[in-house]
Amino acid sequence: YGFDCDFLETTQALTDEMEQVLSGKGICFHRGKHWTTDAGYRETWGQVMDYRDKGALCVEMEGVGLFTIANYRKCMATGIYVVSDVYSENDWKLGWEGNDIKRAVGAVIDMIIESIR
Repeated sequence: YGFDCDFLETTQALTDEMEQVLSGKGICFHRGKHWTTDAGYRETWGQVMDYRDKGALCVEMEGVGLFTIANYRKCMATGIYVVSDVYSENDWKLGWEGNDIKRAVGAVIDMIIESIR
């Protein structure tokens, strides 16, 4: 079974549904591509610039497994990522500390639970 290893697509209908739910709840979000890698925290600035040029909004490590298996099994899959760290030309701001991340994750979890009821 072959598929494009550079780009694994989410399930359009499921992603559209999540977008409607997020919008309906007034949750701020950006929809787009993300860079998923199994080599987290070893990103080079060149890789960051390359994936940014390809349209990636964030980088994460878990989606590579989820989307690869979903693609192989022909299952529906989408992702909602809460951005915690911000990496720029001059700085890397860690965002796992404090209550902002807890509130954001809690809002997404509550939204998902409410949407499946």
